[in-house]
Amino acid sequence: MADDVVVATADLDDEVVRHLAAACDRLAARYVAWDGGELRLERPSLLVAGLPAGQRRVPPHLMRLCTEQHPGTPLLLLCHEGLVSPTVSLHGGQIVLVGPPFSSARLYGRLAVLAAERAGREPDSVVSVIDDPHQPVWTRERLHADVWVASVGCRGLGGGVPLAPIVSNGPDGVTALLPCRPDAVVDEASRIELTERLAAAGADPGRLTELRDRAPGLAMIHYDRRSEEWRVIAPAVDHLLWLHSAHRLPALWNLSAGVARRGGRVVRAAAGDLMVGLTGLPDGDSDELAASGYDQVMRRGGHSLLAALERRLHAVPRALAGVLVEIRP
Repeated sequence: MADDVVVATADLDDEVVRHLAAACDRLAARYVAWDGGELRLERPSLLVAGLPAGQRRVPPHLMRLCTEQHPGTPLLLLCHEGLVSPTVSLHGGQIVLVGPPFSSARLYGRLAVLAAERAGREPDSVVSVIDDPHQPVWTRERLHADVWVASVGCRGLGGGVPLAPIVSNGPDGVTALLPCRPDAVVDEASRIELTERLAAAGADPGRLTELRDRAPGLAMIHYDRRSEEWRVIAPAVDHLLWLHSAHRLPALWNLSAGVARRGGRVVRAAAGDLMVGLTGLPDGDSDELAASGYDQVMRRGGHSLLAALERRLHAVPRALAGVLVEIRP
């Protein structure tokens, strides 16, 4: 039987309601519109509602539904004003607050993560492009036990086929493959082979260079859980590779030039690390991090950077793609 996703429509815009209905359809969940009256369901899987600007408490009728009528039902609150972080989790994850913007891709990603967590399984392991020809900017997020991963992309003003990053989560680590050009297509067999080779490469610079030459159109990021290492490969200096952590000195490392020159690099990994790979920056942004301001955004975590990139790409479209991998504290 399909999950029932209850949407309290009173404080939600019509466009957001349409996005939520479409997300439920993609997840094979049943969309249930609720006006605040009696709800005749055996057990909702999720309640989605809006929180008006200036309101600091969960409305009583929502609390009653989640604690008295259907105890344990997760609540996703779409807040109409900015939060300290794009996503905030309260009460052991039962209440999740999400700040604007409420794009269709972002809402779908959040519902997918909550559905997977409720089912007691890991979310889908592969993050790739959203097959929507009318979506100029797209994002995907996945939350695993120890890492958060995301991808972002934009078709640009030309509306062409976007570059599609692939992020795989396996028992030994997380691997992100970032195509650098449209012809760098990665099929399933190549993904598996490259993931296995990255996991086996260790700190051997020769193996990393060999991998770069084997797939010249790809930038690669691998987080190895066993050795607690980052392994990064980039084919060209115009690709941006950043490592940020509040626990490092300096907090932000620009790995781009060194990785491209050497073929690859191995860096010790630690909780709180945020590794970012981008094929470029949105038009109008400087490659100098101090000028672009993204270093300040990364201090607030991967969610904040993802939201900032999405807003910028909507405002100034440019064909690019990126991946973000954050080790959870």
